[in-house]
Amino acid sequence: MNENDKRTRDLKNKKTILNYMQEKGIILENGNTFYAEKAFLVNSILSWCIRRCDDGIFTPQDVRFYFDSIDQYIHGEVTIYWSDEGNLVIGA
Repeated sequence: MNENDKRTRDLKNKKTILNYMQEKGIILENGNTFYAEKAFLVNSILSWCIRRCDDGIFTPQDVRFYFDSIDQYIHGEVTIYWSDEGNLVIGA
């Protein structure tokens, strides 16, 4: 993949992530004020998933698990965080 293709893919991925977060209500707008309490973590997880898919590491079933976990996180059903070692931790 050449550099232009990579930049185009990365831009498409960013737009996809932004659209997803707006649809899920993670990013809310009130006039000139934006509320995005969970957006940074969700963005990092989605970006990580996309990279792993692009690299052939994740299957669609793997991605489904993370999307379901993100949905549970958005609704306050689970906690998600990155550990100091850089591992994604999902718990009740």
